[in-house]
Amino acid sequence: SILQIRHLSSGKVLRIEQVKVHVLDPSSRYLAYVQSVTDLTTNSKKKAREILIIQDLNHQKIIKQFKGGSSKTFHNLCWSAKGSRLAFIQRTSKGKDSTENSLMIFDGMKQKAIRPAHIKQISAEWMLPTENQLQWSKNGERLFFGLKPVEEYCFTSGKKKKKSVRLTRKTLYDLGRLRENRKVDVWHWNDPFINPHQKKNWKKLKKQTYLAVYHFKSKRLIQLGNHEIPKVIRNENPQFALGFSNLPYRKELTWDGRYNDVYLIPLKSGKPKKILTRSR
Repeated sequence: SILQIRHLSSGKVLRIEQVKVHVLDPSSRYLAYVQSVTDLTTNSKKKAREILIIQDLNHQKIIKQFKGGSSKTFHNLCWSAKGSRLAFIQRTSKGKDSTENSLMIFDGMKQKAIRPAHIKQISAEWMLPTENQLQWSKNGERLFFGLKPVEEYCFTSGKKKKKSVRLTRKTLYDLGRLRENRKVDVWHWNDPFINPHQKKNWKKLKKQTYLAVYHFKSKRLIQLGNHEIPKVIRNENPQFALGFSNLPYRKELTWDGRYNDVYLIPLKSGKPKKILTRSR
């Protein structure tokens, strides 16, 4: 698509083509946009590549470019309300079924890029998904984002393409073909949720992430949510977040109602302290 920005006092128009996504710094100083550029290869085939560009609108010049190429893409662009800090996720393809995601920050005050949360800096059991929500605190000192267990990500993201099979006498009676892509509902009386509830919440659970925070000044990454405390609510309190766990009470949801254990989670350590038990 074409992006046009008009400077109201001068009437000048900035026109940028092939823009995939764009975000404006709240101070109106910087514009960040992902441009999808199509090149012709040696075989005369079109090959798309992405470039993340940061432009200084006051001086009308490009100050930073992140060249993606065919293997890198950029996601979840998010400016801080103060400090002109841009956070985004850089996704790098390492092969047919292998990707590596990095959390990146562009510091507009110093005009340099920072990589605070490369995948190797996160616990081996966890990963940074591109399907995420990045949020800055109002003062721009803390960046909140989601992590996901690698095992959970592999289970929910795998999609196999269906192969079309030509029906012949041989394939019509092929037991392997007849068995594939068959579905069955399995439920156990001891499951935490009844079967209709599991089905209703499946799409939501597939996208679930567990909250983490990056402290900009101290350069520390702290994981706040986990399997034991799956829900963490962020706020503007610089010291604590609130965690909720309904794990011990999920069965009771069917006949009684919603209960949670509530935790106070220090943002600097991530070590929770239970402050309420079985809170309705």
